[in-house]
Amino acid sequence: LPWVATVNVSRQWPGKIVIHLYERTPMARWNQHDLVTADGIIFTPAPSDVVPNLPHLSGPPNEVFDMVQAYPKFEQDIAPLQLSISDVY
Repeated sequence: LPWVATVNVSRQWPGKIVIHLYERTPMARWNQHDLVTADGIIFTPAPSDVVPNLPHLSGPPNEVFDMVQAYPKFEQDIAPLQLSISDVY
């Protein structure tokens, strides 16, 4: 289940089970078919799970954490110019 970040299951006495699902929140598209969270977690959603208007980051997997760390700084640096970043390679 690519969209599920974590699941917590607990039992409440007498006879109740509580399930908490926490969804991953993508911050950008990663390479061609993946998404990436702000924590640098790469996941591959189903092809029908298109998330519009995300920036596109691209690079080898060992650079993902550096890129998601740098992206907000890049956005902040160009904000006074009223521009936005669509792709980072």
